[in-house]
Amino acid sequence: MKQLSFSACLLALAAIPLASGQTFQNQDVGGPAIEGSTEVSGNEITVTGAGNDIWGNSDQFQFYYTTLVGDFDVSVQVEELEGTHQWAKAELMIRNAVSLEPQGGDPHLSMMATRADGQNQISPQWRKVRGGGSGWNGGNVVTPVPYPDVHFRMTKVGSVITGYFSEDGSDWTKMYEADTSDPDFDVIGQGGTWGNGVDFNSSPVFVGLAVTSHDVNSEATAIFSDLEFAGEVTPAVPMVATITEQPENAETTAGAPATFSVTIVNAFPSPTFQWTKNGTDIDGATGSSYTIDRAALADDGANFAVKVTNSEGTVTSDNAALTVTADNEPPTLASASGSGTFTTVRVVFSEPLDEASAETAGNYALSGGVTVSAAALAAEAGTAGD
Repeated sequence: MKQLSFSACLLALAAIPLASGQTFQNQDVGGPAIEGSTEVSGNEITVTGAGNDIWGNSDQFQFYYTTLVGDFDVSVQVEELEGTHQWAKAELMIRNAVSLEPQGGDPHLSMMATRADGQNQISPQWRKVRGGGSGWNGGNVVTPVPYPDVHFRMTKVGSVITGYFSEDGSDWTKMYEADTSDPDFDVIGQGGTWGNGVDFNSSPVFVGLAVTSHDVNSEATAIFSDLEFAGEVTPAVPMVATITEQPENAETTAGAPATFSVTIVNAFPSPTFQWTKNGTDIDGATGSSYTIDRAALADDGANFAVKVTNSEGTVTSDNAALTVTADNEPPTLASASGSGTFTTVRVVFSEPLDEASAETAGNYALSGGVTVSAAALAAEAGTAGD
C-alpha cells in the first residue's frame, strides 16, 4: 500500500489570464434551504453559502467554479470566514464532473478551513465515490487557522491530486497527495485504500471555491482573494463521446458466456450506453460492456454494437460478430449426495445444463436396481449447478 508522504517546497505561482473559453459561475449545490451568492470585486471573491455540510453522502454549499480537463495548478487566499456553526467551512475544491452542473454527491478532493472561533482547523477532505461517505485527515491538521494568512493550492497532474497550505503564498507545505487511479493508495493517511474510488482523470472536473454554513437555518460567508492558475489550463466543453476501442468479434460455445466492451473518451456530460443485437436494443444492456451469460446456437452470426449518447449527440460503435459453435462435450459429474432416506439425490454438474435434457429422468441411472422416477433442475436454468 502506498503511504502518504509530507514535504515542504518553495514554488512561485505566476498569475495568468483565464484561458480562452474559461468562465466561472456560481451555484448552490445539493439544494440548501437558504439561497447562497457570490460577489466578485477585483481580485476579491465573497462567497456566501448555507447548507447542512460538505460531508456524508451528499453536500450542500455555494460553489464558485470553472470546469476543466487535463492538468492544472490553482491557488487562492482565504482571508476570512464568518458563520454561526463551529464547522462552517471554506474550501478550495476539485469535484469529479459527470453532468454539466455540480451535484451534491459528486466525488471531490478539497482543502478545508473552518472558523477561527469554531473548529479552528485546516485539513484535507474528500469523497471517493459518487454518493459515498466522506473523509478528512483529523491527524494532519493546521491549528489555529491563521486568517487572513491562509493560502490553499491544489494541483492535478494526470490522476494525481495534491493539496498544499501556506501562510505567505510562497512557501508551500504539502498536506496530501492522492493517486486516484491507484486502488491501493492509502487514503490520505487514514489507513484505508482508494479502492473503487473515482479516477479524477477519467472526466472533466469542477474547480473552485466552496462555502457551507453547516447550519440549514443560517449562512456562512468567506472572503477569498487572488484566485490564480499557474500555467495553461484547458476549459471543458460539452462534447459527444469518442470511441477509442471498438467492440471486438467474439467466439464461444453454446451455453458459455461471451462479452463485448467499448472504451470511450471526452464525453461530457457523461453518456449512457445502449447495446443492440442486429440493430435492436437489448433490454438492460446499458453499461460500457455487455455479457451474454449463455450463448445459444441461434446467436451464431449475430452482430452486436453499442450506442453512446449524451446531450451533445450519439455515436454508434462498429458491429462485432458473435460466433457460436456447438458444445459437443457432455458435462461431467461434480458431486452427488443422497437424502437421509435416499428418496432423492442431489447431483451437481460441471457446467450449465439444458433444461429439457436435465429434467429427463431417463438420462439418469443409479446402480443397485434403483429407478429414477423424476428429475428437476434445482439451480436456475443456464447456470452451473444441480
